[in-house]
Amino acid sequence: HGKLIIGSETCPLHSPITFTFVATKAEIGWFSNGIMVQGTGAMDAYGTRSDITWTRLSATARRGSKYLTLQDSADWGVGEEIVVTTSIWRDLEDNQNEVRRIAAVSHDGRVLVLDKSLNHSHYGGEEYQCEVGLLTRSILFRGWENGYADNYGGHTMAIGPQTKYRLVAVKAQRMGQRNVVARYPFHQHLMGDVVGGRSFYHQLACQDCYYRCAVIHQTNGTLLRKSVAFNVTAHTYYLEEGVEMNNRIEFNLAAYIHPIGRPAKGGAQTGEELV
Repeated sequence: HGKLIIGSETCPLHSPITFTFVATKAEIGWFSNGIMVQGTGAMDAYGTRSDITWTRLSATARRGSKYLTLQDSADWGVGEEIVVTTSIWRDLEDNQNEVRRIAAVSHDGRVLVLDKSLNHSHYGGEEYQCEVGLLTRSILFRGWENGYADNYGGHTMAIGPQTKYRLVAVKAQRMGQRNVVARYPFHQHLMGDVVGGRSFYHQLACQDCYYRCAVIHQTNGTLLRKSVAFNVTAHTYYLEEGVEMNNRIEFNLAAYIHPIGRPAKGGAQTGEELV
């Protein structure tokens, strides 16, 4: 029922801040290793927005090059981390997605110089182009590195028809708990109608997450926009029951997404894999 407030709509947080979730799998309880907001509580986190969270190449980036030419003028900075997606067909068999840091940016924001040369070529032709997504956010929620082997990270959840849950430019890394129901990096849970801005997701990033990214469960009228997910297991932008209505899910990027296998509840009774 309390409040966690990080920045605001008019005064977003520009200096980086990191929250680390450190519980181990042996400490599993009803709500272990997470943040729950309920009742009249609120979780507002406003990081630094970008005009562009992802775009596409305007020309092929060749193996060995340190340069990316973008279709849009990106307001990204030196030192920020990006992902360049693969242009091969099956990246789960041959992962050619590449994460790099920005070493320099052209004056118009359309050319990036990378900290390291590319190991693979990334196509940017007339018929399709590889995406380039910004992974850095000023607010970071991350799971403890020692939980990596157990696929056991932190999670956040807002529950109930009065709760406020507004996330802007927030990143999750090593978050979610593999195949544990309701243990997702970001989770709108039984919030009812949130029209009017009581709850929304804007410009999230999820990287190396164990179970989904942003989940909308029995919540109507929310917004999920301009987010980037990379190297995530299971449905990434997820309507949990299919009864959710009037939600806007638009201009989000998901890359290098892994099947979950047998889900925690229901389905896959004959052993088939589901995302």
